[in-house]
Amino acid sequence: MSELLGIAYGEELCLVESNGHKIIDDKNRVYSSVTKCFELRHIFCHEVTTKVSLDIAEAKKLIDDCKLFLMAADSSLSKVLYPGPMMSQSEMNIKVGSELYQVEKEIFAVLDEIKSLLPAQRVNQLTASHKKWEAYRKAYATYRADSYKGGTLWPMEYCCYATQITQKRLEELKQYLIELQEFDDVR
Repeated sequence: MSELLGIAYGEELCLVESNGHKIIDDKNRVYSSVTKCFELRHIFCHEVTTKVSLDIAEAKKLIDDCKLFLMAADSSLSKVLYPGPMMSQSEMNIKVGSELYQVEKEIFAVLDEIKSLLPAQRVNQLTASHKKWEAYRKAYATYRADSYKGGTLWPMEYCCYATQITQKRLEELKQYLIELQEFDDVR
């Protein structure tokens, strides 16, 4: 990670804070615990030995230290991937809603191009089929987002799923447009 990010990653993790306190309170202990967990994982998964035992108190300490390491790593990488101030849930909902809106605009533009190449009867069929596709998208995105029903994540989840589906539809329509342009005898 140090090489990828161009920083002393291990040292940076020790500086990460949560609620005004460093997440990793004792670097040597936490890093030693992470190392021991990897060693034990290897032994338990690959050596199938009965020679190594681990009491519950030690296992809990190792797990707690690994959790601290992962929390610091998650926070550190979030800052690298998403620099600047954190977004509120409302801001995230607005952002994904805007992304969905942009993809929908692209779809309408491609549909207009397609319609310009089709006879009226085919335009009506395309319009009807697209309305059915929109109903499917709404139903499926609602189904997927409903695991967050009643929560503030619901709009974001809905828009994310709807955007994914819309992107796929956009690619299908672009391909159809290419086919129509290449084979104008389709009309």
